[in-house]
Amino acid sequence: MRTPLNTFYNMKQRCYNPNDKKYKCYGGKNILICDKWLKNPVSFVTWAEQNGWSCGKHIHRMNNLKGYSPENCEWLSVEQHRKKHPATTTRLNVSVPKDLLPALDKEAKKEGRSRANLVSRLLERAMKELLWRSK
Repeated sequence: MRTPLNTFYNMKQRCYNPNDKKYKCYGGKNILICDKWLKNPVSFVTWAEQNGWSCGKHIHRMNNLKGYSPENCEWLSVEQHRKKHPATTTRLNVSVPKDLLPALDKEAKKEGRSRANLVSRLLERAMKELLWRSK
């Protein structure tokens, strides 16, 4: 079962451990945990329990340019997150030629992403480029 303390330790790993696969998207972008929570994980657990945590909810930063703090975080269900960020949760079925898989895997590993996430990012960039050209 996911608990607030599990969430705290996962946040800490992605923000402060350069070996964590998500570090580049968090700590590598200076997304950190506020001093109050970092120095006292129990204060994070208390905040979580008083601010909507329940099993099945995930921590969400309201401003993605800011770190984890009481002023910037809330607890959302997966469905609530999809409603707030519909463009980031659209699933596409994409067939990738098998001969491209090794190169995609290598690039995904280099960027600290999954293959699916990398393909999604590449498609997003390509779509933006097409839209920009058509203006």
